Amino acid sequence: MRTLTALLLSDDRPGHYHLSEGVIAAAQRLQPVSVLRLVVRRRWSGSVLAAFTNAHFPADWLLRVGYGLSAAQIPHVDFVVSAGAETLAANIAVARLTGAPNIFCGSLRRYKPDGLRLVLTSYASHAQRPRHVMVLKPSALNREALGRRFNGVSLEAPLRELGLLIGGDSRECQYQVGEWQRLLDLVERAHQTLGVRWHISNSRRTPASVSDLVAQHAAHSSGIASFVDVRVAGHGTLDRVLGRVHAVLCTDDSSTMISECVSAGIPVLGARPILARFTPVEQGYRQYLADNGWYRSVPIADLTPQTLLDELAHIRPLTEDTLEKLAAILCEHLPELFLQTDGKVAQKIIKSKLPLSVPPPSAPLPFPPAAQLETR
Repeated sequence: MRTLTALLLSDDRPGHYHLSEGVIAAAQRLQPVSVLRLVVRRRWSGSVLAAFTNAHFPADWLLRVGYGLSAAQIPHVDFVVSAGAETLAANIAVARLTGAPNIFCGSLRRYKPDGLRLVLTSYASHAQRPRHVMVLKPSALNREALGRRFNGVSLEAPLRELGLLIGGDSRECQYQVGEWQRLLDLVERAHQTLGVRWHISNSRRTPASVSDLVAQHAAHSSGIASFVDVRVAGHGTLDRVLGRVHAVLCTDDSSTMISECVSAGIPVLGARPILARFTPVEQGYRQYLADNGWYRSVPIADLTPQTLLDELAHIRPLTEDTLEKLAAILCEHLPELFLQTDGKVAQKIIKSKLPLSVPPPSAPLPFPPAAQLETR
């Protein structure tokens, strides 16, 4: 079976390129895939590049002016994948230049869908748009990758290992200093009253002062089994937490981080700051996760060991194989890639009876008005 080559365009933000890695992991269910990574830096505003792209300015010109890339830097690949607004114009331009089919994870904003072969959206209100398919945000960290099985959390089954994933301020969530301290207080109280041992990880958006506070606390707390500090360990280390825990408490600023826990089949409880206001489409996605029973959210101010137990007891971890489901979508929309030999593998994926999640709400949600190439 021929090995496909994927070009992953990255804005160097883990929350975005992890989505692309999830798409590639799904493609690898169908056929071997080697990956080339190209970090792109947008030089012009998104609105200007969208106007040029929609007007079909030459692809080599868009890459040169918009990103400082020459056409000679673009390798021959079988497909292109990216996430994040900064990569959109580059994604479309590379596809036009090479003729390779392209996939984007996220919202197209001002870009026309005819520049993409497939748009993977997590928003129900976008699902009926041309070339869009609604999916759980892609993640390569599924049950199989972690080698774990999760059967949910109950009051009768004592919790031994919990995860705490710490983010930081975003457009939707802003944290007060006291809320970070309250989370650490919960860590200690849950250890003392429930015997919980915690595995904690920060993220790139975590304030340095908060990461320092957690590191100092972890050095002296018997309740913290491990602290994965991304400033030292680097990114792509979330499996060090998810591979060890029975459930996760995750700050509510990152729906990608929440989705990675859901895809891994782990009960995930969101910790919401007082200053939290989600866009209608983002709130719709979180409601979709909650309606399926995979996720719940509670204000940080209300978190106690008992509420932690009570909330987690109502969460039912995802049981379906999200990568297999995404592989079926890739087969359907990019058949020239995965039906090139006898088609047996692709046909098996397409015809398999994949479990369906609770359908998204039928009513549409309102929609708010120098590169480096690395081979893996």
